[in-house]
Amino acid sequence: MFKYKSDNIVSDQSPCEAQNFLGKFRAFWNTPIQLTPEAQCATRERISIAICFIFPIILIFFLVTGILKLNILAPTCSMEPTLKAPDFGIIVNTGKYEYGDIIVFDSYDGRCYTKRLIGKAGDTIAVHDGVLYRNGVALDEPYIAAPMEYEMLDYEIPEGTFFALGDNRNNSNDSHCFGAMDVSRLKGRMVFHFGVVHFYERIAGALNFK
Repeated sequence: MFKYKSDNIVSDQSPCEAQNFLGKFRAFWNTPIQLTPEAQCATRERISIAICFIFPIILIFFLVTGILKLNILAPTCSMEPTLKAPDFGIIVNTGKYEYGDIIVFDSYDGRCYTKRLIGKAGDTIAVHDGVLYRNGVALDEPYIAAPMEYEMLDYEIPEGTFFALGDNRNNSNDSHCFGAMDVSRLKGRMVFHFGVVHFYERIAGALNFK
């Protein structure tokens, strides 16, 4: 076989041979892997075990370095059905908050609250016939436990404050009770949450533990 030279690169393969090799490699790469049911089950078990051990290690690393903060939710029903005690929440203080974020803040009564961000400075909030309005527009809120049973006249959120409500609107001590809160009281927004019992039940189920 002669040596093929192109652009000062010497190769033992001709252009046709190189193309054939690339074609075979693409075919191999794009061929789906067929696993037997037993192999699929074993793969799921390995992945479940890896998640069970690796996720806590990564979480502990971020907590120790201070990148993330862990908030243990108080045993209240104000954020049901979204959050249920004793859920854990990973809190990040990015300084940027969007409508609908689940936020954690210190209230005037000295307690730490977990609520949903509804309004920012300059917004006008109102509640009529069980529907929440922001700047005159009715909000679609599929996450709330039930329509609100209270009325609230137009409330303009002052500068430097925010307005937050619990998802369990009729059983929540929130901004519809004590008004807007100063932004300096914000501790962070929840980027991930999970129920401990539910999490390990799913792992146990994947491993077929009884």
